[in-house]
Amino acid sequence: AMYNGVPVVAYKVAIEGMHLQDGLDVLMADNATDFATQVARLFVDCNLWLHLSQGGLKTTREHFASEVAERALQGTFEA
Repeated sequence: AMYNGVPVVAYKVAIEGMHLQDGLDVLMADNATDFATQVARLFVDCNLWLHLSQGGLKTTREHFASEVAERALQGTFEA
């Protein structure tokens, strides 16, 4: 979803190690109530939606694009 510009709400444990920051490119939650609250925030705050969309696009392209994976794999096999 994030790679396509759709803002994401996720439990903290689900995004560990993914280079994501709360409020910058994702909204994090600790429990179901927090999760629902964060989803509701996205639906009423267009600026937040756009901010997370742009941040998520940037982060996924910097860390998870196929070109990034290819470079990492090449480095691994060349070492």
